[in-house]
Amino acid sequence: MIEDNRVQLSRRQLLAIGGTSLLLSPFPTAGFCMGKSSLLQLAMLDGLTSPVKRASGVERLLWETTKRTSILADEMPATVSLKDDALYQYPLIIWCGQGEIRAIGDAEFNRLRHYLRLGGMLFVDDASPMGDDRFHRSFGPWLERLWSDDKLVQMPKQHTFYKTFYLLKGARGRLNRDSALYALDFEDRSPIIYSRNDLFGALCRDQIGGWALPMRSAGNQGRESAFRFGVNLLMYATCLNYKRDQVHVPALLKRRKWRVE
Repeated sequence: MIEDNRVQLSRRQLLAIGGTSLLLSPFPTAGFCMGKSSLLQLAMLDGLTSPVKRASGVERLLWETTKRTSILADEMPATVSLKDDALYQYPLIIWCGQGEIRAIGDAEFNRLRHYLRLGGMLFVDDASPMGDDRFHRSFGPWLERLWSDDKLVQMPKQHTFYKTFYLLKGARGRLNRDSALYALDFEDRSPIIYSRNDLFGALCRDQIGGWALPMRSAGNQGRESAFRFGVNLLMYATCLNYKRDQVHVPALLKRRKWRVE
C-alpha cells in the first residue's frame, strides 16, 4: 500500500462512495427514491490517448444492465483524469484507448495504483482500428510502470468474470482482433482487465438511435454478445467473486450423490 495523506478506504467503503446499489428486493424500482447517489456510477478515463467517442456505448450498457439485472445505474458516465481525486468515487473506470499512450508523471501513476489497491477496477478497451497496434504496443510498457509486481496474463476459462451473470467464453466487441481476455490479479481479484475488441464501439448509438459503428464480427448476434460481455463486466466490478462458490453447488451435490436437475 502506498503511504500518503489520503484516507485509507476499504473496497466496501469505496463502492459505497461510488453509489453502488445491488438491490435484490422484488421491488427494484423502489431504489430510485433513494436518489442518484444510490445508483451505480461509472467514469471514463480521459487524457491518456487521442479522444475516442465511446460515451454513448457506455450509456447504452448502463441502460441495458439496469433492465437485465438488479443493478440500478446512473446511465450518464462521468469523465475523469488521473489528476482528479474524483477517481475514488467510482468502483469501475473505463479506458477506451487508441494510438500512442501519452507520458504521465509519477503522481498520476501513484494515484491510479492507490485506487486499484484500495479496491477500484480499471477496464481497458483497445478501440483502435484494425491494423493499428500503437495502443497495444505502448500499453505493455505503460502497465509495467504502473504495476511491476505482477504481469498481465490471459484470463483462465474458470475465472469468475465469465459467469457473473451470463456464461461467456472470451472477449467480445465490435472487432474480433483477439478472442482472449487479459487480467492482472491482486488479492483474489482482477483490478485490471484488458480487451482488444472495441467493446463499447459495438454498443454506440448515433443521434437518431441507429448503431453508430459497423460490426466487424457476427453482426447483430455479435452486438448481443457484446452486451452480455458488458453486463458481466459491471457485475464483476461490483460483486467480484460472489458467484464463484455458487457455481460449485451442482458439483458438490453430485459428489454427495444427491440428485441435481
